[in-house]
Amino acid sequence: MIRHPFALTLAALCAAAPVSAAAQTADRPNLVLTIFGGFRAGHQLWTLQDQPFAVIDYVGGNLYPDSTRRDTLTVAREVTPSFIAGLSASYFRGPHLGVAAEMAFLSMSLNSRCALGRLDASDTADINPALCNSLNGASVAMSAVEFSAGLILRGTPSQTATPYIGLSGGLVTRTRGTIEVNGAFLDNGGILNSIPMIADDKATRTNLSALLTAGMVVPMSPGYQIRLEGRDVYTRLDYPAGLADPRAVPLHPPHAARYGHHLVFAIGLDVVLERKRGRRY
Repeated sequence: MIRHPFALTLAALCAAAPVSAAAQTADRPNLVLTIFGGFRAGHQLWTLQDQPFAVIDYVGGNLYPDSTRRDTLTVAREVTPSFIAGLSASYFRGPHLGVAAEMAFLSMSLNSRCALGRLDASDTADINPALCNSLNGASVAMSAVEFSAGLILRGTPSQTATPYIGLSGGLVTRTRGTIEVNGAFLDNGGILNSIPMIADDKATRTNLSALLTAGMVVPMSPGYQIRLEGRDVYTRLDYPAGLADPRAVPLHPPHAARYGHHLVFAIGLDVVLERKRGRRY
């Protein structure tokens, strides 16, 4: 008869222990400022295949384009891998859904490749081979700034890691277009001269963009977190839509634009400016 009260008390204590542990919850960051940096993958941008190009002879210090005699160019351009850096802020009124805004700097470079089919390989005054060779391995800087705002959805904040996804829209502003191509040759005095080969008549430098993010936040201390994130920046870039009239130097190909994906891996430091304390019992 004495055992029964003891057994009931022990059972009650065992049952209460997990309930108390389950009642403990992690702090919930509500207002977060993030400084981040990352790596952006490169990709092929456009190719202008078998474009007739007027033979340009350099004689007596003067240039003589001859549109009746034509070499054949194939020019390709790609966006090289590079780095990004940015600043973002996110605010959560509840445990899961929040709003976010960011500004990011995207370091970009455009690399070109060129192949030339010559009309007359014996024409030593033709500078088109020099112009074409100058494009191979040459890099043109093209930085961009992205502004976006949208929604972010996170899992229940925990003491180990919290996953999240985000979707935003905004603008990307670039420092230059993506079509213009300039070649170079050495004159008789050994001076390097630049010649426009492909013109960019309708260069667009600001376009709409969409940003999809997915990642994980790992708490470091009550005021700081580490953020690991993959992102897809979807925006529009210009390209030549066909062959240009070969009678003109530089060439003026028809202009078009298409949307494409720019994949980024980023790591960030979160500064928690406001948080809701979790239960400690």
